Amino acid sequence: MMEQFILFMSNNQKIALPIHVVERIIEFDKGIAMPDTSDYLMGLHRYNEENIVLIDMNSRLFNKTIEATEDSKIIVVDWKDKKIGLAVDQVTTVQKFESGQDKKQMDDNKTKYIVETFQLQEEIVLHLDVENLFSEEASREIITVLEK
Repeated sequence: MMEQFILFMSNNQKIALPIHVVERIIEFDKGIAMPDTSDYLMGLHRYNEENIVLIDMNSRLFNKTIEATEDSKIIVVDWKDKKIGLAVDQVTTVQKFESGQDKKQMDDNKTKYIVETFQLQEEIVLHLDVENLFSEEASREIITVLEK
């Protein structure tokens, strides 16, 4: 079935998020740093009268810290009935892909957040599942930070 995705760049890799999980794209902000949290947890950001946790996607996916430029953005997404902000190098476009999302994951290891890949000209685009982006332990950490 054809589905719309927002494409973004993270560490020179093109990644697709289903448009239905994206609430808004906002200007980049490092947020307020939280001590003793995972490296990819950049901080807290005030968004629509509530705090959201900002996730450095370069750090989460590639173990490299984001280097903010004027193209960097925060993608506010729905995650486990909460909102989080994904800090990305650049939001590039909205694109339709034929998604076979019902395909079962071959592996349920650390990369279960990659649903499938799409071919776009010469590039491979990773289809990201936000709900599975973090391990259970990491999810608990984010929820704990949100509840502070």
